Amino acid sequence: MSTWSFRKRRSNRKLVLARRSDGLGQRLSAILNGLRLANLLDAEFRLTWPVDGEGAAAREDHSIVAAEEFFSESFLRRHRYQGDPGEGFGFPKRAEDLDDLRSQLHETPLGLAAPNRPLRKVVGPSVPDVDGSFAAEFDLIEFHPDVHAAMTRAREVPLGEGSVGIHLRAGDVLFGPLRTLNRFWDKCIPAPIARALIEQLRDESRSVFVFGQDADLVRHLCEDTGAIEAETLRPGMSGHQQSMFDIVLMSRCERIIGARSGFAGLAANITGKSVEPYLRLISPEDGVNITRADLAKHGDQYHPLQRAFAWWAAYYRTRDERPYDEAVAMVSAAVDDDPDNPRARLRLASLHFEHGQLDLGHHALMAALVRDRAAGDELRSLNAYGFAWTRWDNRWLFDSFDRAIDAGLGLPRAFRAVQRARDNDAEGAYADVGGFRAWLTESGPVPVLAGLPEKIEASFPDQLELARAQPVT
Repeated sequence: MSTWSFRKRRSNRKLVLARRSDGLGQRLSAILNGLRLANLLDAEFRLTWPVDGEGAAAREDHSIVAAEEFFSESFLRRHRYQGDPGEGFGFPKRAEDLDDLRSQLHETPLGLAAPNRPLRKVVGPSVPDVDGSFAAEFDLIEFHPDVHAAMTRAREVPLGEGSVGIHLRAGDVLFGPLRTLNRFWDKCIPAPIARALIEQLRDESRSVFVFGQDADLVRHLCEDTGAIEAETLRPGMSGHQQSMFDIVLMSRCERIIGARSGFAGLAANITGKSVEPYLRLISPEDGVNITRADLAKHGDQYHPLQRAFAWWAAYYRTRDERPYDEAVAMVSAAVDDDPDNPRARLRLASLHFEHGQLDLGHHALMAALVRDRAAGDELRSLNAYGFAWTRWDNRWLFDSFDRAIDAGLGLPRAFRAVQRARDNDAEGAYADVGGFRAWLTESGPVPVLAGLPEKIEASFPDQLELARAQPVT
């Protein structure tokens, strides 16, 4: 690829805008892609850096600070976009060649929005120079002096023989509300699998650096295996300095092992590597065996939510092969360690429904609703069933709930009512909540369900409005 250089600004040049508002890895990945596209297409690069108390910037597990604390003043002066980032920008699509991509740029009013995903997956391999190392682009980002100092320290760390970086994401996906959504189940390496991988690499005499958000877990793993805890190499740094230290140090490792994480993907991108997904290194059945053995031996070292996630990930990878009794045991263990997470409770009910155990399924749903009422959020499990971002999250539950309803069970109709409202099926939603109300009348008073039909019905206008504005795909 030709040497990158910032060109003199021309008012008629189109823009490539990096405008992500989520985590640090995704934002910086979009910036790298934007710099590459701007150079290829003779466009001007611009960025936004929202810190508005919403999204990733509002969560402690994402190291998002004000742009003025992260980039140099001169970099922001040249490249910060002052307009509305939602207006006038198109998304790049698969292109036959560079001319095709250039046509996409010029067909938009202002330019293209830089993707955060690898360019080769977005525009395709036919466009030259969309793959390989992004080291040149990374070097073009002018960071704040404090951030630059942290990166310099990361470049000075001796790596040792056969260095491997393992990234153990946690944060909102494991400890926060996103853990209720199954679409994120593969974004973290379960603790037992991490231990097994580290032990295997240490047996090969490799130098292993462990990066992660759960400091207690990382410390336990490193103390037990002799791996290197990245946190011990960066004392006194602020959160965003730590993140940039980790990204640079990880990028220098010969291998990077992780899950579906933008953070690890960014580190790999900088030096033209690929993250080795743990799912390809440990077979599904081995994952089950490792999880059982490790949690029996080391489970007390792990946070309960780490244990719950480990059980869930082991089950979910083998869900089509697991016998009913084993599946129930694994999902029940996840419920025990994370009782406020509707995901495992809903799956436990559906497992029972699938195998004709209607009473057990009913009791699983009742237990979820009792827990929800105690937490002051009576619609929590109902919304988790029907209020998913995509049908991918919960569609594998729907058939079993439908069969339970067809068999005469009334409680699942409350869940399907919410799902139908989210699907913009007002007629079906009101029919189901009516059926749920009739079942309650026939069953006699159930204190924990008192007033629930009315609360479900009261939620319909908002859910139907959202369904029309943001259809579930």
